[in-house]
Amino acid sequence: MGVTNAASVASMATTLNFFTCSLRAIQHIGVTVPDLDAATQFFKDGLGAKVAYDGLTKDDEPRQGTDVERQLGLPSGAAIHKQRFLVIGAGPG
Repeated sequence: MGVTNAASVASMATTLNFFTCSLRAIQHIGVTVPDLDAATQFFKDGLGAKVAYDGLTKDDEPRQGTDVERQLGLPSGAAIHKQRFLVIGAGPG
């Protein structure tokens, strides 16, 4: 996730405030991170995110293969091992 100091979180929150004043809604955004739990905590602390649900857990088989690569524009051999859905603000809809 990189730097997660108070100044960078405040800057991100200010940017989000600008966009939420200008945008009607965002259905979803995918973010690839090396540590899902650290990223979740970052979004909770910085943007007030709440966990909606986990789409994939450590107990699930990874999403992979040519269909997944084509649908998501992933490089050959890529696999999704964990997936978490967060809600920020009012969320979609």
